[in-house]
Amino acid sequence: MLRTPGAISPRALPPPALLAALVAVPVALAGACQVDRDAFYQQIFGCNPNAADPACGTDQDDRPMACVPAYQLGGRNFCAPGCDVAVSPPLDATSVCLPSGPPGPVSGGLLQRCDPSSNVFYPCGHEQLSCLRTDLVADEGVCMTVNTCGQDTDCRDPVRAKCMGELLRETYPAGGLKSNRTYCLQVGCHRDQSACSPGETCLREVLPLSLNPPDICVPNCDANRNCPPNYFCYQDLYSSISPPICIPGLIGLRCRSSIDCLFGECVETGAGFRVCSTPCTNDAECTRYNSVHGGLFCNGQGWCAGVRGFDGAFCFEGQDMQCKNPGEICVRVEPGRALGRCLFPCTPGGKCASYGGVAHTCRPPMDQVGRRLVESERWVCAPGMLEQVCFADDECIAPLTCLPLDPAALGEKICSVRCTGDETCPLNRFGRRGWCQADVGLCKDARPDGAPCIRGPQCVSGRCTGSGDTAVCADTESL
Repeated sequence: MLRTPGAISPRALPPPALLAALVAVPVALAGACQVDRDAFYQQIFGCNPNAADPACGTDQDDRPMACVPAYQLGGRNFCAPGCDVAVSPPLDATSVCLPSGPPGPVSGGLLQRCDPSSNVFYPCGHEQLSCLRTDLVADEGVCMTVNTCGQDTDCRDPVRAKCMGELLRETYPAGGLKSNRTYCLQVGCHRDQSACSPGETCLREVLPLSLNPPDICVPNCDANRNCPPNYFCYQDLYSSISPPICIPGLIGLRCRSSIDCLFGECVETGAGFRVCSTPCTNDAECTRYNSVHGGLFCNGQGWCAGVRGFDGAFCFEGQDMQCKNPGEICVRVEPGRALGRCLFPCTPGGKCASYGGVAHTCRPPMDQVGRRLVESERWVCAPGMLEQVCFADDECIAPLTCLPLDPAALGEKICSVRCTGDETCPLNRFGRRGWCQADVGLCKDARPDGAPCIRGPQCVSGRCTGSGDTAVCADTESL
């Protein structure tokens, strides 16, 4: 029988906590004190998830319990029935096995599922538990000791003053996302140069601005590499040099199970990892989730897809052991960057699979100044975005096609579309913003910060500063 999370045995408590618990429990004095066991086991007990012994003990049936790190969302850590994330289904009809401990039989805490749309005063059946929304589209939630919000005014803490649901509605304005019963967080840490709370990191301080990370404080992965619902541990799913922080499970990002995703499901890609996605039957069902993080399309396999999940994890060029997925290698694919990306090598015939329904093309690595190293043997598979080197149309994400840079010669080809001016290369779902190279009549991808430029549309930031030979793309700080 599924019990309300939080019950532990008396022997699991330190003496002061045990004394306090016993005082609160109704007793019957019939020659000796008798503890009301049912009332005792319905209490919510605190714990320390980072301690060698979290002090959760066992439940009423003498089964070990786990410590759920609710502090990562501003809540109070609590004990819940233990589960093994390696063998338990992450989700079933009544519960969620949330990773909460080291690998083993008690590697997760079994949380009760709930309906965040319910008008019941205590939807989790306990005054200390709230129903935390785990899907901003479907009405799915889990019971936790976290104060929830529906709008910014519900966030009374002057530090955690932004409601995550509202932030996501602003990020995906056409998505029709639900915001009730989400949680409060700190925003503007990079903009205001303000410190995050202990145990949190400012996302824009540790990720490249070209990735357009939201300016928020995020939890650090805990001592067991675990994160709260709707987050995943970045270092565990991307590369060993990725910071050990919890990243919100936005659509297109990697995940372990659906509990990592802010909305949608965690689906297989065939590339050695899963990504958060939503089902679709046409592009329109996906483009409503377009944002500054990129555009989406229906991939023909019934899922919304984009390039974001397939452009590789950062690594130091040549350090293949830093890549998480077996078979990936680390090569530089962007000019002006010291870091490379973890990507799969092309087959001997120079072909690439269409991972997750996203067309991939075989491209050479680059040196640090942006020259393509065509003689290298380390060609890799990259999404067929705007300006990627290609050999055939099916390597480019439609409606891009493989076009020669010089129509009069059999030279290099890139994934692109014809253009007559910058205005015909708008923001697109294939890369960043585009600009028109008039002498060849093809749209090219925007250049990174610090790259040479002549005008704003050539830059990711949209701004070209300086003049003449010294003009460079301005910082993406304004995005």
